[in-house]
Amino acid sequence: MNTWQSCQDVDAVISSGTAFFGDDVAERLGLPSFIALLQPILPTGAITHPMAPPLHLGQTVNRLTYQCFNRFYWQLFKQSVNEWRQQTPLVSAIQQAVEDTALRQQAQKLGAMIQAEAGVNQAVKIIQAYNQQFWHQGSAN
Repeated sequence: MNTWQSCQDVDAVISSGTAFFGDDVAERLGLPSFIALLQPILPTGAITHPMAPPLHLGQTVNRLTYQCFNRFYWQLFKQSVNEWRQQTPLVSAIQQAVEDTALRQQAQKLGAMIQAEAGVNQAVKIIQAYNQQFWHQGSAN
């Protein structure tokens, strides 16, 4: 995997939304992972998924397009990603436990920040970290 080789001496992994395995590479190397996107990745009722036709389908259907496309993309990549994850060991189970605790703490901070209506940029970072954890939990499916 060229991505794996390219990330050996880096401080963090920055990947696009279409490179689902960027988080997996970062996890195996014990590095932070960031997704750089130019379109929404979280479901929204305002517009359809960026890969769906730009139709005005109503908030519920617009949100549903995100679920459909995200599941479709996962089906395309899950076999190769899961095979690679099985062949590549984690940096350490202790490190993963520490990261899980940090994510829970970040989610709690997010709730407080939203209530206080402050720190929008920090809230976005916390949402991205939480979303990253979601993909790792879904990778076994």
